[in-house]
Amino acid sequence: MRLRLSKIFTLFIMLINIPLISSAYTVYQEDYFIAVKGTNQQGHIKKLIDMGETELAERPSKAMKYAQESLFYAERAKDTRAIFDALALIGKVHWVHGDYVQDLQNSIRMLSIAETLDNDTLRMISLEQIATANSEMKYHSKAFQYRYQSLDLARKLNQEKWVALLYTNLGNEYLLIRDFERAIDYTHKAILTYDKLKDPEKAGFCLMNMGEIYIEMGALEKALNYTHQAYEVMNSHQNVLNRTYVLKNLGVIYREIGNYVRAENYLSEGLKLALSINAKAQISSIYEHLFINAEKGGNVGAALSFHKNFKAYNDSIYSLEKSKQMATLQAIYDAEKREKEIDLLNKESEIKQAKLNNEQLWNAMLIAGVVALFVFCGYIFYNYKKKAKGNKLLHIKNRILVKQREEISIQKEKISSQNEAMTEANEKLSILNQEKSHLIGVVAHDLKSPLNQIVGFMSLMRLEFNSCSGIASEYFTQIESCSKHMSEMITKILDVEAIDAQQVNLKMEAADIRDIIGALHHDYLPKARKKEIDLKYNVSRESAWVNIDLHYAHQVLENLLSNSIKFTKVGSTVQIGLTAVDGKVKIDFTDQGPGIAPEEMHLLFGKYQKLSARPTGGEHSTGLGLSIVKKYVEIMGGEVSCESENGHGATFSVVFPQLSEMPVN
Repeated sequence: MRLRLSKIFTLFIMLINIPLISSAYTVYQEDYFIAVKGTNQQGHIKKLIDMGETELAERPSKAMKYAQESLFYAERAKDTRAIFDALALIGKVHWVHGDYVQDLQNSIRMLSIAETLDNDTLRMISLEQIATANSEMKYHSKAFQYRYQSLDLARKLNQEKWVALLYTNLGNEYLLIRDFERAIDYTHKAILTYDKLKDPEKAGFCLMNMGEIYIEMGALEKALNYTHQAYEVMNSHQNVLNRTYVLKNLGVIYREIGNYVRAENYLSEGLKLALSINAKAQISSIYEHLFINAEKGGNVGAALSFHKNFKAYNDSIYSLEKSKQMATLQAIYDAEKREKEIDLLNKESEIKQAKLNNEQLWNAMLIAGVVALFVFCGYIFYNYKKKAKGNKLLHIKNRILVKQREEISIQKEKISSQNEAMTEANEKLSILNQEKSHLIGVVAHDLKSPLNQIVGFMSLMRLEFNSCSGIASEYFTQIESCSKHMSEMITKILDVEAIDAQQVNLKMEAADIRDIIGALHHDYLPKARKKEIDLKYNVSRESAWVNIDLHYAHQVLENLLSNSIKFTKVGSTVQIGLTAVDGKVKIDFTDQGPGIAPEEMHLLFGKYQKLSARPTGGEHSTGLGLSIVKKYVEIMGGEVSCESENGHGATFSVVFPQLSEMPVN
């Protein structure tokens, strides 16, 4: 108890003395600055920055201390270039810690200094750091924009080291958006450039990047080869952050190979190094891969622990507040830039006004000096007034034009920003749609085979237990019916996805459509009689030769005939009609069902649409049939339509172009 009271008292005393300590430290800094001022200020600031660069990889927190101290002295000395170098180092430390919004803030300030000094080298460095911050926050389009601007400046300045660095970062950027071909191309260029510069450490980093690309491509053998080469190079250097990347990649590869123990060893070693330098982004990423590895290896307890740590670090990096802060900083920079442009225009206007005032004064003195020539001076004065009035009007018009141009420029910027946002949203929607289609196709395809096996086994069981009781036989029938229905649904889903993916292989050939209709009429007579439906068939005597895919045409016409019987009441009539008029063959299916409500007509041929009208005999409906009919008819060059009056049935019509001559076998 005494010990606790003693600690509390000590803490209290320390809190009371914090202002005194802070004040003393400020006085110490000012005295130290005065002492340094008489010596080599620039040398001292450069030494602090160099010490920070040395500590960056191993002890980033210490590097931040040196960077902030160098910034303090650079600002007191009003040394713009030294301020830029200190900000660059602070931005690097923020990047290592995963504070990307702070990194972006420093980078924008650096770019402002570069613009003020009109220095292409500083502009190149600033643009690259802005690109890196945007990339880490997953704004890839902005990252590419700034990175290519920086690359152009590096080539212009003949900065081979920066060209190699930008090649490396462009390769990483294309990897993030899964453009593997460009990622490999830029990474290979970076390796060649670093070999030319005789920089094995940077070349080793690029080898590691090449390994990451092949991991994402699934080429694990190539990935392992490149990553082991990178591991050998990195072990001979002291860059801790790069070693964490290599160890993480080795863990990922061995996990994909199936060696979960070795994968965990590499990942754990990489995590230990990342924690030692507080590299939040790397810590989050390694925890995520440890979670995946433990989950695949069946270690549920470890997987839960790793996932919890991953979430904690990931949330701290990408919080909503930081995203808002980043947007605010960008807006502040844009506003400052616009204010500078306005100030420049105001200065130009003031200069023009001063010139105009000088002209007026000179004219007044001239008039006073030539009093003897009063009439002539009056004439000159009149002309001058007229000219001054014209100039004033012209000046007003110019100001209006300048204001209009500024408004147009602002509108263009807004439209450009909106277009970028729409493009990005469309790309995301396209990716999501592809993933959805792929998932539906995979699930449907994987379900189809087991269902077909169920139907086959049910047929065998019927043969095996032919003399089973009525209830068992009914159960067999119900299971077989449900299985067939599910199989039909899956077939239709696969048909829809094949059409959407443009994977339909047509085999167009000349055929007499009457043959298909006649066969369908014969096949569906038993179903119609079962519901006491009179299935009538009226066929034109004219030639009905059309160019179609026999399989898809049969599927289309069968679907429409099946629907007519399905939705027609017991004891009613379904009529099939075929006519050949004006170079077209038209097939009609008319039923006496409930018809289609006017407000539902626009949904008729949509995917997965079920209307209010229901089958009259308890039949199943997937909502896919008519969408498949429409797409098959259209890809064969035909048209499909429907006429219906609610409560009085419907007529579905299919029209194909008629062949001018009957083909010769």
